[in-house]
Amino acid sequence: MSKKGNNVLHAISTLVLVLLAAGIYLRKRNNTWHWRMMISAFVVDVALVLYIEVKLHAVETVVAEISPFIWFHATVSTAVLALYLVMFALGRKLITGQNALLLTHRNVAFAFCFCRVTNYVTSFYV
Repeated sequence: MSKKGNNVLHAISTLVLVLLAAGIYLRKRNNTWHWRMMISAFVVDVALVLYIEVKLHAVETVVAEISPFIWFHATVSTAVLALYLVMFALGRKLITGQNALLLTHRNVAFAFCFCRVTNYVTSFYV
């Protein structure tokens, strides 16, 4: 992919991080907007992953290359998608009043943020 194409992908990935940061900021201030920011980040991120797969054949690249770094990036990327689903499920339960899950939601959020930032940083090197 061209440098310009990579810059666009990195800009979209940066947008996802901004949406996540806004959602984190809003978590105690406005639950409705927290939820909206997080869902928006998820939708943009999944669309980005689908675009990268369809246009750049990311899975084929990972399977074809024997690069520990690319495998690490792919593993972290997969973990991000899985953790999105876990966070979504926990968030839905919190909305329905299952407040005992708040600590679990927070702890998974730390793991999610670590993986998403790791994904972001490593994306500049793959």
